[in-house]
Amino acid sequence: MVILEKVLEKLFYFIGLSFLVKIISFSRKTRTSKIPKILSRLFTILIFLISILSLAFYSLVIIEVGIVKRIIAGILAIIFLGYLIHTIKGYREDEKIKTN
Repeated sequence: MVILEKVLEKLFYFIGLSFLVKIISFSRKTRTSKIPKILSRLFTILIFLISILSLAFYSLVIIEVGIVKRIIAGILAIIFLGYLIHTIKGYREDEKIKTN
């Protein structure tokens, strides 16, 4: 039973990550209508903000875990923040290209 639980857990992680990747790639497409593009971009930004805030909270506030895990969480939060900024810049460039 434990093996089945672990397999299902890995399957759910894979499905969730592939769903997130599909939404990110959909939000970057230029040939989509406006409402789905806006919704997918908002969802992408929301997911990244939740992950950045939770990793930052984990690295700064939770003192029961070791310092190595907290440093890794802080580094991941910085990496995610950089990727979010890169993604938002890409969204703005896509809009500039579309309007010109």
